[in-house]
Amino acid sequence: MAYSDDDKERVLNATDIVALIGEQVPLRRVGRRFVGLCPFHSEGTPSLSVNLEQGLYYCFGCHASGDALSFVMNTLKIDFQEALEHLARRSGIEISQSQRDISISKSRRELHLTLLARSRDWFRANLEDPTTGRIAREYLKSRKISPDAIKHFGVGWAPEEPDLLRRAIGADEDDFVEVGLGYRDDRSTVRDHFRGRVMFPISDATGRVVAFGGRILPELASKSSYDLPKYKNSPETYLYHKRRVLYGLDLARAKIVQLDEVVVCEGYTDVIGLWQSGVENAVATCGTALSDEHFERLKNFSRRIVLSFDADGAGQSAAERLYKFEQNFNLQIYVAKIPFGKDPAEVAKDNPELLPKMVTEAEPYLRFRLMRLFENSEMDTSEKRAKVAETALNMLIEHPSPLVRSEYLGLVADATKISFSELKNQVERRSKVHRRGSQPSSTSRVYNVSEGDRAALEALRHLVNDPLELSEIISPRLFRVSELSSLAELACGCTSVTEVASKVQASPDGLSDLFFRLVSDPPTSEVLDVVSTFVSREALYELEVITQRLRRGEGSGDLLSLSNQIAVARRLVESIGRGENIADNTGELITWLLEVRDGK
Repeated sequence: MAYSDDDKERVLNATDIVALIGEQVPLRRVGRRFVGLCPFHSEGTPSLSVNLEQGLYYCFGCHASGDALSFVMNTLKIDFQEALEHLARRSGIEISQSQRDISISKSRRELHLTLLARSRDWFRANLEDPTTGRIAREYLKSRKISPDAIKHFGVGWAPEEPDLLRRAIGADEDDFVEVGLGYRDDRSTVRDHFRGRVMFPISDATGRVVAFGGRILPELASKSSYDLPKYKNSPETYLYHKRRVLYGLDLARAKIVQLDEVVVCEGYTDVIGLWQSGVENAVATCGTALSDEHFERLKNFSRRIVLSFDADGAGQSAAERLYKFEQNFNLQIYVAKIPFGKDPAEVAKDNPELLPKMVTEAEPYLRFRLMRLFENSEMDTSEKRAKVAETALNMLIEHPSPLVRSEYLGLVADATKISFSELKNQVERRSKVHRRGSQPSSTSRVYNVSEGDRAALEALRHLVNDPLELSEIISPRLFRVSELSSLAELACGCTSVTEVASKVQASPDGLSDLFFRLVSDPPTSEVLDVVSTFVSREALYELEVITQRLRRGEGSGDLLSLSNQIAVARRLVESIGRGENIADNTGELITWLLEVRDGK
């Protein structure tokens, strides 16, 4: 679609560029120009200059420049056509096409946007209706969502009937389906996409509705014979792309710029709960993970991103993605300390005064992960503290900056009572291996297995090459190295190498490198020899741990039991070493070893 040069000129002449840019960043007059902080890069001293007379801007820091159209395109991340139409609507100017777009005509696009706007109004009218909206209003009241919030976010209600919306907004069947408001059933009858749901309109950066999210009412879900999803979003259309759209951004944009901070949630009611609690700079993803497109858009408004959800849920894969976002987009990612197992909407309902404090006290992502590890771990013995330190070091080496890793080493040393120098040596050694293994691929890893772990590695090689036979024998709990244990856990219960491969590739833990290294070089040794050697090594390790406990007096209250454990294990290890009844003794030693580790 193209517009005439005259249309462009009229729109630019009618646009107050100072007012436009002033919506994003505060400006002050200096002589005949206006100055402010540049929205295109991080700075502490204003370097953006805006010329009202010429309708142009220029940044002396990053050299960004242009007119009102380029400013809208770059800050809202929309194309020329969208920017021109946005400014035209803003100035109340009618513009006309000079060419007909071969894919999506302006009139068709405007029609679809109009249908979505009518749908929003219809949903809102249903919610306000004394009879039709009563059940939805009661639900919203039970969630402590206020009338002001309902109005501010345009919340509505879609009745249970399957075919009301299309007739109410006067939509053609094809348009109704194409824009994501309806679908065709198995009899080709057009039905409403949303039924029996509280409706949340989703707008683009310019404030125009492009989709909806719907929350099923609990009592309707319980009555249904189908397993209805709690939340349901519009399908993707040419107007709506989940990886680009952020719920509430159009409403929160000014506050985000003012505070230079954006709070990112996972749900619509989270954004609403934060807004009611005074946190007006919140947005939410629309049923998808955070993407490059999301951060590409957010960086134009703020460099400080506060995540208000379980940011550690996916372990290392989540860490790698977030560190990549920080590096690629020059951002600072923090995590709000939401109570474990809760979301902001639940906190807003029960303790709304806590939310602003949680956002204010948000911690850098790595510190958040480490503190949660320390808070949720037992560290009353040397072995437990060592295990926590192992996990903490794995978190540290995932961070790409050696300065950041060094900064947090002291925190790990204080928490685990392990010397700073020992931890530093471990981090430096592991970091070299981790970086070297990360270069070919962002998801591959190279595992540095010491000589003492060779038996474990060979046992795992047998397991992944023959999971059907060995799953009942080689337990994941036999492995002390976390990566080996994780791969063993994926393999156990599988019936073939192919099934293990499928699980590994779907796993977020990045175990592909280790798995394919093991299956590409099948075992040549006898499985019983390998397993007996492996289990004997692990038993000797546990015997040393028990002996150290006795020397420190930690197990003095249960001396007889510990002594019996030592005697049983030593007898079995020695018998296996002499080649006596290896199969039965190995089985007994496995049972002993698992009981000891389960009892820790």
